[in-house]
Amino acid sequence: MAINYATEYVSEKYNLPFESLRTDEPTYNFSHGTYMTKVRNTKAQESYLINVKITSNGDMQRIEEYSKNPVRE
Repeated sequence: MAINYATEYVSEKYNLPFESLRTDEPTYNFSHGTYMTKVRNTKAQESYLINVKITSNGDMQRIEEYSKNPVRE
């Protein structure tokens, strides 16, 4: 779920084709209750660091991103 939400968010916000994005497996941050993941733009060699908070029924509650997105790789 977090992978889909993060990828859709980056695709829509930065107007990037969904096909050029690859998302790492998320890790769960217990202290914040969020999934942390990195979405990579394979065409531009850039990454977007995204935190996704998901409710208990699987709906997205909020998305936060690193203030310096995109990060050059």
